[in-house]
Amino acid sequence: LEDITTLTIGSLLTEDQIPRALETIGEILTTGRQQNPTEHRLRRKDGGHVFVETQASLIYRDGKPFAIQGIARDITERKRAEDALRESEALLNDSGEMAKVGGWKLDLVTNKLTWSRELYRIHEVDDDFVPTVEGAIGFYAPESRAVIQQAVERAIECGEPFNLELEIVTAKNKRRWVHTMGRIQGRQGGTTFLSGTFQDIATRKRAEEALTERVHLAALDADIGNVLSGEGTLREGFQLCTEALVRHLDVALARIWTLNESTQVLELEASAGIYTRIDGAHARVPVDKFNIGK
Repeated sequence: LEDITTLTIGSLLTEDQIPRALETIGEILTTGRQQNPTEHRLRRKDGGHVFVETQASLIYRDGKPFAIQGIARDITERKRAEDALRESEALLNDSGEMAKVGGWKLDLVTNKLTWSRELYRIHEVDDDFVPTVEGAIGFYAPESRAVIQQAVERAIECGEPFNLELEIVTAKNKRRWVHTMGRIQGRQGGTTFLSGTFQDIATRKRAEEALTERVHLAALDADIGNVLSGEGTLREGFQLCTEALVRHLDVALARIWTLNESTQVLELEASAGIYTRIDGAHARVPVDKFNIGK
């Protein structure tokens, strides 16, 4: 009891807490009560600290302010849990940024869509952007929009999960490949959520496309090598080469002309793809006509 009666604000509070305490006391003296609970960090006798939440009001005697009376509730465990949660969220955000993956959740009762921080970065929107279902689907490229729309509807109506790789167009008008997954997560307090992950896979897609291109070029090189080392007429070899170009480069049309130097005319030797005839309008083309031969 003797220890308590000798306590002062300065002995209880750390230096950074004193201004807030004095502000609260001023509020009580002016209005007669504390409007909102205040959190403080107090010194303990053993040198440690404890967090408390205080609520106080002014006591009157003979119609005059006499004392301030209040209660203090120990919230140390709650503060520790909040700190742990903030650290966990920070770690999750850092990990998501490194992996370029974020999460999203749709409340199917209120239709409120929530994004993690990484989804704002992937879509290249400001931090104050408010995501909606319609807006999120609107970010998908025109050719991908119907696919994601149907997937979301099937997930909500039938409980079918989805796992898709599609293209979006960011707020800065950049096309970007993403991997999106979603599923119904059950009920929380009677509310059903549709939630999932969303990952920027543009780097992986570029690597896949580069690898595919190298594979096609290697196959084309092998086929042309076989033509050059094989038997047959020159025109037959040209035809095999155009067919290989169409097959491995995924082009609609491939043609080979040879130059008749005496007449300065390009003569069509082979054609593959959407046009295979070599006796049509482009069978003999003067140099520089139709931008052919430049």
